[in-house]
Amino acid sequence: MKNSFYKFLLYGFITFLFFVMFFSFLFTNKKLTKDLSSNVSGVISKVDSVVSIPFVALTKSHNVISDLLSTYSENRDLKKSLSSLQNQSAIISNLQEENDSLRASLNLSDKLSRDNVITAEVSMRPSVNWLKELTINVGKSKNVSKSMLATSNGGVIGFVTKVYDDSTTISLLSGSLSDTYLASSVISEDGNQVFGIISNYDNKKKLLKMTQLNSSESIKKGTEVVTSGLDDVSVKGVPIGTVESVSDYEGNRTIFIKPYADFDKISYVTLVGDGK
Repeated sequence: MKNSFYKFLLYGFITFLFFVMFFSFLFTNKKLTKDLSSNVSGVISKVDSVVSIPFVALTKSHNVISDLLSTYSENRDLKKSLSSLQNQSAIISNLQEENDSLRASLNLSDKLSRDNVITAEVSMRPSVNWLKELTINVGKSKNVSKSMLATSNGGVIGFVTKVYDDSTTISLLSGSLSDTYLASSVISEDGNQVFGIISNYDNKKKLLKMTQLNSSESIKKGTEVVTSGLDDVSVKGVPIGTVESVSDYEGNRTIFIKPYADFDKISYVTLVGDGK
């Protein structure tokens, strides 16, 4: 037992002495120390570079994701701003149209200088009858009467056909005129008055048709067409539009008229005359 203990002490002493001599040799030999340090540093550097790869990749991925999220947020904000600008632009456009319509109505009222001129706002216009009729927000309580002329944007757009206490239905010239017609007139190049009736509307060309002319005199493009008052109902001299072209087909002469009013955009209506 004692021999085993002494052997253990002997081996331990020899091992300790070996390490002391080894480290003494190692630290006294500067070149060997430098080479060993360099090799160890190189190994550690390589290990560090290998170990750092996933962390670098993770950092780059984080940056890419951050950039994507930032771009998405900016894009969303830009879309909101664009949508807001478009809404504001639409509102401004509608207000401009209404303003132009009211100005035209005021100019027409001044031009006619009549007592019975009523301006009202369009309150209803069904899509199924868009080009046939519309409803305004005045009626009998404002002295509206049947067959008064309806104008908008400085030109005739139709007739009053139904009158209620606080609303009125207007039949438009852009609809079917089979039951009614508008007596009209235009000045020829010779200075004579040519009479006819407006009884149809070309929806594709957006032009009114004046037919049953009482004269074949030459009429210049751009000449103003007005109501003639020969139907004993409508007011005389109310503007309708201007001559776009004149067609002669098989003895039937037609004047195509570009209306002052845009039948697709009617916000306010001015009623003219006493009606019946």
